[in-house]
Amino acid sequence: MKLLENIDFSFQKINFITVLALVLTVIFVLVFNIQEIEENSLLENFQCVALVLGFFYCLFSKSPFKKLFVFGALVFFLMFMREISYGRVIFAQIEGEPNHFYSWSHFKYGYLAHIIIGLYIAFCALFALVNKLWISGYELIKKVKFPFLPFFVCVVSVVAQLLSEKYLHNTIIEETSELILYFSLFAISYIYSTKSK
Repeated sequence: MKLLENIDFSFQKINFITVLALVLTVIFVLVFNIQEIEENSLLENFQCVALVLGFFYCLFSKSPFKKLFVFGALVFFLMFMREISYGRVIFAQIEGEPNHFYSWSHFKYGYLAHIIIGLYIAFCALFALVNKLWISGYELIKKVKFPFLPFFVCVVSVVAQLLSEKYLHNTIIEETSELILYFSLFAISYIYSTKSK
């Protein structure tokens, strides 16, 4: 089938990181029976590492679809800021409660944070519209075979994250699912960037 010919089912080296994170999740949950993890833990720091890698890789990509990858960098930056609660985990910690932080409403001009975030998202959308990135995206998809494994891992990670948050109440699965998702997104960016040159 022509559809299957355009799908890449191979295991690429970049996917090793996500598989390693998946294996570690199984070890933590089944072997050590860990079900809870604190805020701002080492695991969450690794999430930030994955997002920073994605940001810089997209920003400095040598792909001919440069503006598409710049948009990817903007999205990675937004996800990074979300992971650190847009800076609250750095300066808004409640004294004596290391895992709790003041909300934006606690600050005199805290409401401005929501406005700035909204403006940033609007800028990202405007950047995509002005540069007609849907056309670039379509051209990129035609040029590079669809990498099945990292996309499949993304879907599984999102489902696991939602289920663990709403029903299982297992923070280790929730946080590790996010880690796997971020590294998978980085892997997708890497694959499309390198193969579009």
